[in-house]
Amino acid sequence: MRVEGTFLKSKLGRRVFALFCLAALLPVTALWLLTRGAVHEERERTIEEGRIALAKAYALSVFERLDTAARLVELPAGAAPSLDTLAPLFESVHELAVASGDATAGALAEAAAEAPAARLLVLPPSASDAWPRVAVVRRSGGTAQPAFAAVLSQKYLWGSPDELPAGVAVCVRDAEERPLFCPQGGLSGVAAPSWPLFLKPAFGIDSWTFAAAPDPTAVEREGSLLRTFGLVAAGTVLLVTLLSLVQIRRTLVPLERLLGRTRQVASGSYAPLHLPRDTEFGQLGAAFDEMAARIERQLGTLHALAEVDRRILTALDLDAIIGLVLGRAHQIAPGARMSVLHFREPEAGLLDIYRCAADSGQALRERLHCDPQLLQRLGRDKDGGWRLLAADDPWHVLLRAAGIEPHRVLPLQVRQRSVAAVALDAAADLDPALLDELRELGERVAVAVAAKQRDDLLVFQARHDALTGLPNRFDATETLAAALVRAANTAGRVAVMFIDLDRFKPINDGLGHAVGDAVLVEVARLLARELPPGGYLARYGGDEFIAVLAHAGDPAGLGRIAATLSAALAAPIRVGTTELQLQCSIGIAVHPDDGTQAETLLRNADIAMYRAKRSGRGQYVFFEERMNVEAATSIRLLADLRVALRERRLHMEFQPRVDTRDGRIVAVEALARWLHPVEGPISPVLFVRLAEEGGLIDALGEWALDEACRCFVNWRAAGVGISSVSVNVSSHQLDSARIEDYLRDTIARYRMRPGELEIEITESVIARDLSRVAARLEVLRGFGASIAIDDFGTGYSSLQYLRLLPFDTLKIDRSFLLDIVESEAARTLVRAIVAMGDALGKLIVAEGVESNEQVVLLREWGCHFVQGYVLYAPMGPQRLLEELGSWTSKAGQR
Repeated sequence: MRVEGTFLKSKLGRRVFALFCLAALLPVTALWLLTRGAVHEERERTIEEGRIALAKAYALSVFERLDTAARLVELPAGAAPSLDTLAPLFESVHELAVASGDATAGALAEAAAEAPAARLLVLPPSASDAWPRVAVVRRSGGTAQPAFAAVLSQKYLWGSPDELPAGVAVCVRDAEERPLFCPQGGLSGVAAPSWPLFLKPAFGIDSWTFAAAPDPTAVEREGSLLRTFGLVAAGTVLLVTLLSLVQIRRTLVPLERLLGRTRQVASGSYAPLHLPRDTEFGQLGAAFDEMAARIERQLGTLHALAEVDRRILTALDLDAIIGLVLGRAHQIAPGARMSVLHFREPEAGLLDIYRCAADSGQALRERLHCDPQLLQRLGRDKDGGWRLLAADDPWHVLLRAAGIEPHRVLPLQVRQRSVAAVALDAAADLDPALLDELRELGERVAVAVAAKQRDDLLVFQARHDALTGLPNRFDATETLAAALVRAANTAGRVAVMFIDLDRFKPINDGLGHAVGDAVLVEVARLLARELPPGGYLARYGGDEFIAVLAHAGDPAGLGRIAATLSAALAAPIRVGTTELQLQCSIGIAVHPDDGTQAETLLRNADIAMYRAKRSGRGQYVFFEERMNVEAATSIRLLADLRVALRERRLHMEFQPRVDTRDGRIVAVEALARWLHPVEGPISPVLFVRLAEEGGLIDALGEWALDEACRCFVNWRAAGVGISSVSVNVSSHQLDSARIEDYLRDTIARYRMRPGELEIEITESVIARDLSRVAARLEVLRGFGASIAIDDFGTGYSSLQYLRLLPFDTLKIDRSFLLDIVESEAARTLVRAIVAMGDALGKLIVAEGVESNEQVVLLREWGCHFVQGYVLYAPMGPQRLLEELGSWTSKAGQR
């Protein structure tokens, strides 16, 4: 930038010139404004006081005229001057009591009547008047003095315009702000002070307001002051122009050189700038040279830090990152001999020391074993910043043991714990700015360590279960896939065990999820303890675990391992004050016989596990191909069952219950049936199990209850009655709170009488939670349903429930009736059951009766009712109606 020629070529020059002008003009302008404001304020105050005085004087003159007129009007008859004499004061005189065609007289009479106490009346202006007319009233004092009103002359009342000062306007308004006299247009838009004239005592009307203001056409000019100020301002600008030009020329030359040097620094050139140091600009040049050198060093450090950050965000190689840090430290401070210490495993006393080789600048790593207690103690060091080390400092002890002669150390912290440190060997004092750069480099090591720890933690959390600490499903699948790849290369065998806890849900529901979680942790510990060396254990989800045996032996060996795992869980487990005894079902699939892919093996082991559960729980089962077929069939049938329930394709059959005394049908048991359109009849055992596993058991049970009650009501309406209809309720339904609401609503909807609906529960249900089952059954009985214990003698060894449970009917399982004709022991057992039920006051039903001999024996022993194919097979509702009708006809004939 050149300064020859006009200074306006420079932006800085124009800016300085403008500032000089502002510095000169602003005080002058402020002084003029303050003076002008003070003069204007004083003038306005004087004018306003004059206006008020003028308004007051004018109001008093008007009052005097009104008073004079009123006195003249009040003179007695004969003493008053004639109208001709009063002509300058009054326009006309009108008697108020005399009716005439005069409009003015009528208006005066009307106004006087409206204001009987007023001595002044204001009439609207006539056609020839511009303003309202004012009349003075004399009230009647008798016949000698009739009432009349004299209209005042406008010129007399308001005076001549020549009486007011030049340039002054007045305006008179009544109490309602209506103009009485405003010759200058009402002073609109002018803020005029006013003065009120009180007329109430003298004339009996409200006050008039008098205002005075300058004439709006008058314009005040004050130009002389502005012209004077313009001359002063012009002279000031001229003087400022000359002074600013001189100063700008002295300033812009060194600034031009500094600007050029700054552009060179921006382009990467850091050559020094030489300016004479006898002025401030010379000192600025010297400071600029020092700053440029520091910028060059710091930019190099920033490039190194950026590379470190890139490594942290991409390839997190801690050794490479520390090498970059040490390399840059060697460049900017080769005499400092910086070292980095990384506490790799403080609990084990494992320490990594990184040094920079003096000849090559490459980072060298050495791994040492130190005192673990010392490393853990240093890890709790919370001091920040560089520390000068004394001989007894723990950091000095550690570094000397590692072969370093330290002078300073910088602990590097992650989450308030020292995980690494930077040590300097240089004993000489270093530039604080250089120490700051070295600190920034060292702190990048802390960032890298924190990122490495975070990544390791995220990887651990992504692949491990938070509750048990075992690998999770994702890790298990990958580990199994890797084991299968290795087995395929070595022709080895890999076994997968799918382990599921039996009846774990009641633990969560009854004891709470906290106890359930504690049980899962203990189960994980026991399984990991019993697993053979080299085995892999993972929590697959919920109460399911996966064991992978990469070197599987023969089936017998795998069976022994499964039995060991099952036995470990069968031992009593204490959680808090609760002692539990668990069982598990184990499914086993082996590579390559049962699959070569991880997903296939896991699915097949899962299928085998479910087969183990259906086989009685607490067992282990090897996968077979037919299980896969059965599983596929089950999935397809479950989908078809869902459709059948939605479209009500199931139907109900009923098996009669016969009275042993007369062979009469007294009740029926409802049995759900499903005729598949392709597979044909599906066993109730199969589709009930599918409904339980697929979450359809509530829908199936509610349909069965509704259908049974509907048929029962239809039979009752047809005139053939039976005492009750029995419906089976599964354990899943009894566990659900929905059964209470649905049972109550169904009984109410079909108007079932007490005892007409019987709910059957199997004896195995009672073993789960006797007190809870008893409470639930008591609620169901309260709705009017009776309770029957089905399959008595097969599910629960204790007879305590017979005393505690609220039930009405005991059904003897068919397994007790098979050989009562041939076996005396069987007969003795059945007779005992019948006698026990009779002693408890319960109804006894024998189900599964297959011969007439069994019927005869049961009748002799006092069994109340029998049910079986020898008497009646299950039948549809219409067929049962016909059968009941025939019994009714036979009874009528007898």
